[in-house]
Amino acid sequence: MPSEIANDIHKRIQTKDKKSAAYMTSNAGNNHSRAIQAMRDATDHAGILTIESLEKELSKMDIYQNTSHHLIGQAEIEGILLRNGPETWSWLQQSS
Repeated sequence: MPSEIANDIHKRIQTKDKKSAAYMTSNAGNNHSRAIQAMRDATDHAGILTIESLEKELSKMDIYQNTSHHLIGQAEIEGILLRNGPETWSWLQQSS
């Protein structure tokens, strides 16, 4: 990926993360927002989300209402994630 595009994507992700953090602080976040944030935090620098990384993030955030499989399945149905392999997914779109 060209460095200009990589830098632009990185800046956009940082901006969204800052907005998300501000939202979480001001509203204490609802379950859906917290689950999406956990999924974002569990995504690695290459944009890959795994079951293992999501389970760790959900645990860190004390989210136990839904399993990682359920959350990822819902995101697949909604067209947010695309399965790359047996336990890996990538983001198709960014939520605003």
